[in-house]
Amino acid sequence: MWYKIYRITLWVVFYSYICFSSYLLIFQRVITRIIYYTNGITTNPYVYLSQEGNRYIDTFAANSNLVPFRNTVRYLTSSDHFSFVFIFNNIIGNILVFLPLGLLLPLLFRQFRNFTSVLITVTSLTIMVEFAQITLHIGQFDVDDIILNIIGGVTGFWLKKLIAEKTKIKSQLVIE
Repeated sequence: MWYKIYRITLWVVFYSYICFSSYLLIFQRVITRIIYYTNGITTNPYVYLSQEGNRYIDTFAANSNLVPFRNTVRYLTSSDHFSFVFIFNNIIGNILVFLPLGLLLPLLFRQFRNFTSVLITVTSLTIMVEFAQITLHIGQFDVDDIILNIIGGVTGFWLKKLIAEKTKIKSQLVIE
């Protein structure tokens, strides 16, 4: 009886997480673009769009950070140019958005009980999100985001291990 309630609760939490994180990372930005467009606002709040040359290559170059921690260091050292909310969202938010994934995957699926599986999945998903954002012109491609998302997923995985160890929750609670 309790196992069934536990299982249902985990799935509800997992689906809620997927919906919420998808909204934050993709759909909120798409909705903003649609609202801008329908109100006649032609500027894009998320990316600089090149009007000359090879448009896609120029847009990618202008909206990408391929140097690890360049933007993170810039946000922390130039905090007088960025609001606290902006800095928090771009650093802590990127960690927190993938933390539940690293926590829930091993609880829901047997194949994610090992670190490598979680690491590969979190890395793949975060790279897909970054490519979707730059391709759809709803965000920038930032290697810092990828690194921080991976840190979040890995932290969630180790947090699950720590909680299981401290509370003596055994692997039979993992849904198969």
